[in-house]
Amino acid sequence: MSSPDVDTEPKSDTQHQQTAPTQQNQQTSPPPPPPTTNGTLQDAAATPAATPATATNPNPNAKGKPKISEKAKLDAAVIGTNNSSITSKRSVERLYSHEDEQQFLRYFVKKPQRRSPILMQAVEYVVHSFLQEELPHLSMRQKKVVVNLGCGYDPLPFQCLAKEKPNAEVLYVDIDYPDLITIKAGIIAQTPGLNGLLTDKQHHETPVDHVHYQSNEYIALGCDLRDLDTLQRLFEKHGLVDHAVFFTAEVSLTYMAKDSVDALIAWAASLPDARFSILEQIMPDGPHHPFARTMLKHFNALNTPLKSISAYPRLEDQVKRYSSRGWKSVDACDLLAFWSNRIPQSEKERIDAIPGEPFDEFEEFFIFCQHYFILCAHNISNPHTPFNGPGLSWNAGGAYHRYPSSSNHGPYPGINMTGNKEKTLVAEYTPSPHLKRRFGAAAATGKDSFIYHGGQGQTTRLGSALCITHSAEGIQLDKQTSPSARVCHTMTTMPNGKILLVGGRTSPDKPVADTWLLEGGVWRRVQDLPVARYRHTAAVPGYQNTGGNQVLIYGGRGGNRSVLGDFWLWCEEKGWREVMIQPIGSGSQRPPPRFATSMCWTDRKYGAMGGGLDAKGNVLDDFWRLELHQDPETGSETIKALWSMVNMIASKNLWKRFGGQMVYAGNGSILYVGGVSGRGLMRREDEILQVCCNKVVVKGVRAAFPQENAPFLVGHSVVVLQDRVIISGGGGVCFSMGSCTNDGIWSITNEEMCDSWRFIEEGYAPDDVDVPMPDSPAPYTPDQDNATNETIECKPLPRVTISTPEEFSRIVSEGLPVVLENLTLGPCLNKWIPSYLSTMIGDEKIVVHMSKSSAMSFQQKNFKYIPMAFNDFITSAFPLTESPNNARIYFRSLSQSKPRDKPTRLSDDFPQIAADFILPATLKMVSENIHSSPLRISSADVGMWLHYDGMANVLCHISGRKLFRLYPPRDVSRLSFPHGETTSTIPDIFAKYIPGTTPYEVELGKGDVVYIPPLWLHAAKPLTPCVAVNVFLGIWDRMLMLLGRMFMRQEIFKRMKRGGRCWRG
Repeated sequence: MSSPDVDTEPKSDTQHQQTAPTQQNQQTSPPPPPPTTNGTLQDAAATPAATPATATNPNPNAKGKPKISEKAKLDAAVIGTNNSSITSKRSVERLYSHEDEQQFLRYFVKKPQRRSPILMQAVEYVVHSFLQEELPHLSMRQKKVVVNLGCGYDPLPFQCLAKEKPNAEVLYVDIDYPDLITIKAGIIAQTPGLNGLLTDKQHHETPVDHVHYQSNEYIALGCDLRDLDTLQRLFEKHGLVDHAVFFTAEVSLTYMAKDSVDALIAWAASLPDARFSILEQIMPDGPHHPFARTMLKHFNALNTPLKSISAYPRLEDQVKRYSSRGWKSVDACDLLAFWSNRIPQSEKERIDAIPGEPFDEFEEFFIFCQHYFILCAHNISNPHTPFNGPGLSWNAGGAYHRYPSSSNHGPYPGINMTGNKEKTLVAEYTPSPHLKRRFGAAAATGKDSFIYHGGQGQTTRLGSALCITHSAEGIQLDKQTSPSARVCHTMTTMPNGKILLVGGRTSPDKPVADTWLLEGGVWRRVQDLPVARYRHTAAVPGYQNTGGNQVLIYGGRGGNRSVLGDFWLWCEEKGWREVMIQPIGSGSQRPPPRFATSMCWTDRKYGAMGGGLDAKGNVLDDFWRLELHQDPETGSETIKALWSMVNMIASKNLWKRFGGQMVYAGNGSILYVGGVSGRGLMRREDEILQVCCNKVVVKGVRAAFPQENAPFLVGHSVVVLQDRVIISGGGGVCFSMGSCTNDGIWSITNEEMCDSWRFIEEGYAPDDVDVPMPDSPAPYTPDQDNATNETIECKPLPRVTISTPEEFSRIVSEGLPVVLENLTLGPCLNKWIPSYLSTMIGDEKIVVHMSKSSAMSFQQKNFKYIPMAFNDFITSAFPLTESPNNARIYFRSLSQSKPRDKPTRLSDDFPQIAADFILPATLKMVSENIHSSPLRISSADVGMWLHYDGMANVLCHISGRKLFRLYPPRDVSRLSFPHGETTSTIPDIFAKYIPGTTPYEVELGKGDVVYIPPLWLHAAKPLTPCVAVNVFLGIWDRMLMLLGRMFMRQEIFKRMKRGGRCWRG
């Protein structure tokens, strides 16, 4: 969620600051390759490091440019992401480097972003192992050569030169495409911190037989990796063939054609003494796993598809790829195995303790690591490799494969089940934008309904609750008493029907201790937890001789990232009291402290608990039987924990998981649903486990989830309603590749039910749910029933003339939009013509939206972010002649100095023209309360999506003609605004009439000023090229921003819906 201290108009524009390449990056980073078809900043692991490149021209009106081939465009899309890859690596260097380490990436990147260090650590590990390797003394090959294939701006040679002891017998070779190597060589030549490590150096501005830079220690070659004849010739020319050569490729070869990479692998194996290390993506469970689905979609959208992953999706496939092409030994592990087995615990603790970097994304981190691998191959007999040798084991977690295979290596790539699979269960899906959230909590209320509270929404943590029911029942939830926003809490239904909500967190270092009781739809705060915690587990226990209306909690994470191992019992009469574990001598044992575990209680008067994470981040693989005992004389309770027989009848891989949900389904059956495996990636068929208490049998349960829409079973909640197991919410962020949320509920049953579910928000009675929920309409489709092609009847927006500041203040207090006429805005009305703007601002670098559609949609992302010079943008936006081939292009300014943190101001960001824009005295309230003043310039026929803003603003139209449409806030329920979003999913609001809405429309011309109250929905469609300045009024505090997201759930909406006046500031 963006801070209200940042320009928040619209929220989608704030998101642009997070995803688009910023103007600051364009100015302070080293010169990038020529602009390409892709300008998005992404994660190092989610984008190519660098491969072939050819520039494309972002200005479709430019003349005399050569036609770009399809191959060149694809190459350009790949190389265009090098900046993002190196940006991510720089963030790792800045945040996680040791104090005595030199930071070389700072010469290539000025603005880092937060990323995980594991990718760089994996590559550095295998390179360091090669540099420490003792070569055989039986040959004359004394020199070691490290070759970085598709190197991009990676400063690996300089990092090694700074860390390792000076060694004249090591040569570092960077190979990439000429355009990129030209830039890299120039940076090296101009940077003493880099070239100071080299001797006898030569910089060839004009390459000499592919050599761009050369020294005794380093060579930079510009060469196509697909051109093996040239590679062979260059290796022979520089005497590399007869040395010990180590090839490394970090997320670069994956974008080349499969056959080209196969040929490169085979060529490298033909050298006399070679090693090959590669790091890239895999799909252990195929392309339909939610993470793999998101990953493939991301790379396809960037026009950089992963070209080998379908042929070699699993670790064993990658091992065979190399072993069948001349490599005599091959070791491969996923990054989870590398993290678990090769990163020392002290280093993990150092990273975890870095100030300002609290971490709780364990599920996403594990699944990410399970979709990336690192491989090391040798073409000579060498039993001791970086991954295989004395003292090296792979027992801590992750997946590992080796060729030739060895019986004492490698955890299983997946979970091995015992017993027979039963029939496939029916899985029925009901979508709801209400549940586009994860890590909330759910509990049953009655036999057909359940309550879902909190969770992580799309942009922020949520504090709202829903009653979800498939009957005419359901309860009305009191929104006034609802607990605050949180995640990772628990909700538990007691026999008396009351629900207890316990703990949770805001940020990962801020656990909460409050406890809430829900009764009759009303929340009441009860006794706080003695120790605040989140990611704990809870159940309603029964004594060995009786039961009760009480809740037992165990474990979790507390303050200072501590991991807890205590039991606490709550009842309404006594509040919280600690329950001690019986002494070991009594037959009881003590489970290790843990979090992200799960517990349930059976009708057999004992409970079960299994899995979780310990204090070191290790995934636990145990299963426990729990008994609650009460002393008949003192009434004090104790827990007897018994190591379960389940551990003996099933492989320990079975319970090596965390983040799942355990429920008792009745008839002696315990279900464990979802979570993340501590071994290889959990397969689809292993996600739901069943423990049959009567026979102590463990088996997998298959649910008929459709491949293309299978749920992401992390961060979800599970409740049992009679003969239904309900999975609600859940999903995860796949790092910068996007998020994958379940957006609804899954009902798991033995037979089809065809239930019709209703989602009742706080403040609404069950009989109100036929009215569409204001913040959760169904996703818009072009043929939806309430959208027609009939003539749109829009009310004209009133035009008024004002002469005093008081008159404008009255307009603001009325809370209604108007067009202000006959205002003087300064010389800009006459001076801001294209030639003037182009001359004054010149070639200053900006980032623009470019679209093939006449209606840009933030939800559909049917546009690209393109970096370009301002004067080139003006040429494109104001073409000399009208043509269907003219660019549809739009610019909205961001802060030049701090685009992610600071509101844009015309005076700060474009001082060359700022003096031309003068607000009149009648707008004194605006002048004295300026929050931001973005400059907007657009070509004709490029519409802006329907959205709303949390701040009031005035739109000052300087030149051109533009259609401007507004809707009152009460229409939001009919205009397809997804949960938590400020932008509509309707692709072109000007093309459809939505019955039941009240559109206002005006055609703006030179000098018109529109006052737009907060929360009014609006969209724009330029008829001709247009120039405008928005001025946002910072006259409300953070509460206004919260209202902007929450007003649709409050009484205010109900008043508006019933004909009351719209909200007023």
